[in-house]
Amino acid sequence: MAIENEDILALKQTISLAEVVRSRGVELKKKGRQLWGLCPFHADTEPSFAVDERKGLWNCLGKCGEGGDVFSFVMKADGVGFAEAFALLEEGSPQRRGDAEQAETRPVGSVPHTTDDGRLTKDELEYLEKAVAYYHRSLVKNEKAIEYLKSRGVSPEAIQVFRLGYVDGSLRGKLNPDGKANLEWLGLLNEKGNETMYGSVVFPLVDAGTMQPVGLYARHTQKQQHLYLSGKRRGVFNPAGAKETEEVVLTESVIDALALWSIGLRNVTCSYGVNGLTNEILASLQESRVRRVVLMLDADESGQEAAAKFAEKLSAIGIESRVVDLPAKDASEFVANGGTLEDLLEIISTQRRGDAEEGEETPTTDNRQLTTLPDGTRALTFDNREYRVRGLTGVGLEKLKINLRLNAGNLFHLDTLDLYQSRNRTNFAQTAAKMCRVNESVVNADLLVLIENLEAERLEMRKSERSEIDTGAAMTDAEKQSALSFLKDQNLCGRIVEDFRRCGLVGERSTVLTAYLGAVSRKLQEPLALLIVARSGAGKSALQDAICNFVPPEELVRVTRLTGQALFYKDPYSLQRKMLVIAEDEGAMQAVYSLRTLASDQRLSIAATRTDPNTGKLATEHYEVFGPVVIVITTTSAEAFDEETRSRFVQLSMNESIEQTRAILERQRHQHSLPGVLEKAESEEIKRLHHNAQRMLKPLAVVNPFVEYLTYPSERLIHRREQRKYLSLINSIALLHQYQREIKTARRGEVEIEYVEVELSDIALANELAEEILGRAMDELAPPVRGMFEAIREACREKAAELNIKPQDVQLTRREIREATAWSDWQVRMYCQKLVEMEYLWAIQSANGKPSVYQLTGDLESEVHTLRGLMSVDELREKLAVSGKQLAVKATAHG
Repeated sequence: MAIENEDILALKQTISLAEVVRSRGVELKKKGRQLWGLCPFHADTEPSFAVDERKGLWNCLGKCGEGGDVFSFVMKADGVGFAEAFALLEEGSPQRRGDAEQAETRPVGSVPHTTDDGRLTKDELEYLEKAVAYYHRSLVKNEKAIEYLKSRGVSPEAIQVFRLGYVDGSLRGKLNPDGKANLEWLGLLNEKGNETMYGSVVFPLVDAGTMQPVGLYARHTQKQQHLYLSGKRRGVFNPAGAKETEEVVLTESVIDALALWSIGLRNVTCSYGVNGLTNEILASLQESRVRRVVLMLDADESGQEAAAKFAEKLSAIGIESRVVDLPAKDASEFVANGGTLEDLLEIISTQRRGDAEEGEETPTTDNRQLTTLPDGTRALTFDNREYRVRGLTGVGLEKLKINLRLNAGNLFHLDTLDLYQSRNRTNFAQTAAKMCRVNESVVNADLLVLIENLEAERLEMRKSERSEIDTGAAMTDAEKQSALSFLKDQNLCGRIVEDFRRCGLVGERSTVLTAYLGAVSRKLQEPLALLIVARSGAGKSALQDAICNFVPPEELVRVTRLTGQALFYKDPYSLQRKMLVIAEDEGAMQAVYSLRTLASDQRLSIAATRTDPNTGKLATEHYEVFGPVVIVITTTSAEAFDEETRSRFVQLSMNESIEQTRAILERQRHQHSLPGVLEKAESEEIKRLHHNAQRMLKPLAVVNPFVEYLTYPSERLIHRREQRKYLSLINSIALLHQYQREIKTARRGEVEIEYVEVELSDIALANELAEEILGRAMDELAPPVRGMFEAIREACREKAAELNIKPQDVQLTRREIREATAWSDWQVRMYCQKLVEMEYLWAIQSANGKPSVYQLTGDLESEVHTLRGLMSVDELREKLAVSGKQLAVKATAHG
């Protein structure tokens, strides 16, 4: 039978080449970085035989001139083939001698200068912690590494909880000499200063008592290579999984354990390969008072052999064990192929029943089934005992928290508990035994049957939810072709505006297009954030609803109100490439800081304290939420947020003119006609088309070959932030047209990206939108306030013409302003006050009970600040012609 590469590598890491050489009669002495002795393969008078323990290589510099690794040495010294050499070395390995604690694992790097009892020093622990934190930050920014973990069944939550990392090679450039020395001792750096685990995902292994990282396991994302830190294998994976439980599932590798944890199995840990059930792991299980271990090792011959060895070791410390076989090569493959927690528990339960049928005294599953009462309560009855369950949900599979009532005749006991917590079950059984006069062991047995029934119920609930999601997101071949044809339309932007109209929205082209592009920008690394500012009844909610209707439901998060900490505790990737929509500014007031930070940095993080349920002590936990995410909020108030917050958003306003009102009213009437009813029926198909089109848009990078020639106003400090919006607007247009462009690939070292290039037509459209939309940011008056001022100026013109005086001399009361502008009293009061503060109006106080009046302060024709200074496409062509650059550009502008 062929020997697996992983087994060969694992054995090389556990064998000391120097010990093997000495066992063949060669005396070795240290000289410099290597060990030297007389070559056993030829007559030698001076030491010419060198052994490099760090690299695991030997070399004769004398007559024979041969060299190699530990296998080649045994083959030559003993005159055997490779298979026999492997068998000899395996027989003599530390694990086979029952001394797993002494197994040496040396990738490339020095042997650590540990304490006398084998523990790492304080400095080494400190630098290892820093390396773990740095690698974790590197991982959350590396999409390919995250995709690799997802392909192995590892969830985003597991990445955060266990602080998984990725070695991208950048750590070495951030170390001081002391840090380099310590990391070289640990084996994270080789003698040349390169990172030994480069290109690998790393998994911290912790001390079961302190939860501090004491080891690292690394898995290369492309090569069949896995490594540990230098020295003996230290640490335990997920020691918390053995707390408060009698049974633990033990897998063969860290990735297998992570995959099971990711689907909700929390009582899971692992060995480090078939020879890696260390004394530290056994001690952790023993200290946690685990009674049973389910061995879920790989489905191969070595896994079966390891299961027998592991069972023997576990039995020696008083822990029962049994083997469970999965319908896959290993646990990671089982999860990656779609295996769920319910499937896993069913497999374990079925094989447990099979064992019981063969004679084991294992409790069997009761045939009773849950019944659902008219009020939604689930009930399960045993003889004179009835259990009633409330609060069961299909989410949060790591817990089974319910409200449980036990009725026994006229007696009852009621409590809220997590049935997955053995302490909760014990407390419930003890109290129920006293209150309901039943045997405690009977209640415990009832609870186990109840758990299996509730798990089956939750499985059905999740299947129902999953089918709804799948049905909503499924695309037929015809729908894909239709969406692709839409995205390839040369008049794509025009069709988008027309589709908004067909779905009932009457709006300006620039506002509608910017809103749509803002929604699409969620697939960029620097998306836009939208703030829709307009008077009540102007149609801001209609615009927000229209945007939401065009975004696929699975990529939309819509809330009415956010509390101050709500965003910080979401799943780390639950907002990534989605659109977060908040109905009104009042619903976002408590979360202004988190929204502002998320819009600016596309990332949130919080360190919070909680009580550890196992120790009762306070512990600090770190939570992170990652973008990119587009935020959309509506408001009627120009002063809804502070200026610092408003500057993060692109402000969209509605056309509040009488002509627009007439158009909207006409559209409302049209919807009740036969053509309007037909259009409403067609609108669902239009929305579906846009859902599918946006699903097909890939989150590509965007490269702007003209960026060095672009210009932006620079007179005000706010332009530093506004230009980013302008560039993101250009990128959104290019991304939307990706199916009309060549998708290119660029590579630098190990990094590879796919991207589309900006074309002149994109800049032309962005300039058109920016001058109208972003130009409003140049105006010191918010859109509603500007609208009020324009209405007052027009009223002053008309009255001045009647009285034959200058408009600046006209005085208007609030009542006259209301009558002239048709704005509400609240709006007139608020906006006139703002205009007075900004010195656009004088407020003249009258005595003797007469009303206050307002008067223009200056020139009637005062200029509105607009966006000037953008490089036009014609100017850009001239610049390109002068520079002599030959760039492929399209003459026809999109939309």
